[in-house]
Amino acid sequence: MKFITSLKLRGSIGLTGIDDVGTNSYVYEQVYQNSGTVNFGEVATGLPGIQEGTLGNDNVTWEKDRKWNIGLDASLFDGRLGMTLEYFDRYRYDILTTRSVPTIVGVGLPPVNLGKVQTRGIELELNFNDRKGDWGYGINGIFSFQKGKVVERDEPEPRYPHLRRTGRPIDQPFGYIWDGFYQDQTDIDTSANPAGTLIPGALKFKDINGDGKIDNNDQVPIGYSRVPQIQYGVTLSLSWKQFDLTCLMQGAALFSVSYGGQSSAPFQSNLLPIHQERWVPGKGNDAKFYSLSASLSSSNGSASTFWLRRGDYLRIKNVELAYRLPRSVAQKIRLEGARIYANTYNLFTWAKMHDLYAQWDPERPDGNANYPLQKIINAGIQINF
Repeated sequence: MKFITSLKLRGSIGLTGIDDVGTNSYVYEQVYQNSGTVNFGEVATGLPGIQEGTLGNDNVTWEKDRKWNIGLDASLFDGRLGMTLEYFDRYRYDILTTRSVPTIVGVGLPPVNLGKVQTRGIELELNFNDRKGDWGYGINGIFSFQKGKVVERDEPEPRYPHLRRTGRPIDQPFGYIWDGFYQDQTDIDTSANPAGTLIPGALKFKDINGDGKIDNNDQVPIGYSRVPQIQYGVTLSLSWKQFDLTCLMQGAALFSVSYGGQSSAPFQSNLLPIHQERWVPGKGNDAKFYSLSASLSSSNGSASTFWLRRGDYLRIKNVELAYRLPRSVAQKIRLEGARIYANTYNLFTWAKMHDLYAQWDPERPDGNANYPLQKIINAGIQINF
């Protein structure tokens, strides 16, 4: 097969340790601390007291991170086409975790090596570069797919199966299922409600366990993990004589973003187009935002599917056009070289969430950033003496 320039099968396995124990490097020590007073004598005299603090853990050790992968590297057609395909498995265990115990224990517990998480996935990279006369062109693409899950964590047996965190994707969001808006006071009086103030136009949630109230027992896994399962990027390049043009596009898919607070809440951010589609009497559940009068209702700030959106996006990250001064011309003006360029960053973004929240940046899943994504345009000249 003459089109194969080189072909290599490879694999590796390794084990590393993570010794980050946070701010306390002495988790193995038993702690006693000053607290309260103790009275002595016929005439009570208060003296400083000492109480037992956090217990020590003599068996603490570092976290482990085992990684293995198998890959295929190929170079085809005299090196013009390259490919790398890799499967990887990452297993972290002995993750330091603080145990959950009833408050009647009466003492703080130290971190223990208990947590386990696993991530598996594939990565594919393709690149093609060629030249025809004065023209050069190339494309480089990378694609990765991964899924991670919590294998083990400190978790008491939940009252309901839908509350279980173990076995879920890493960074899986939990919240309420949005069920429209409260239409009037009668709707509020006859519905399962969360604690706190409610008025018509506030968010309404489903009573998952059917106990007639909305509380933490009604929270379920919602959406995808905040960690993208798919990430990809493409770099395009084109050159002709002294000119060259490059374009970088990147994106991600199969993840969720949840934006509330400053980025979208009325009277905290700028007036947004979605606020004009707020709930008003008679609009019912066709509204796309809660009533501005209901801004202080207790349900609006809760994590729920109302705030959750698919984060899938594709962004033109960088485009640059440049002209390189011919060396013969540069030497005439006593220069080693010169390059004139213009580029732009964050030129355009297509995102699923932009149908309702055009101001959101899908790369900011925390949601508390109400400053719009900046588009930057630069122009300049590089001179080498």
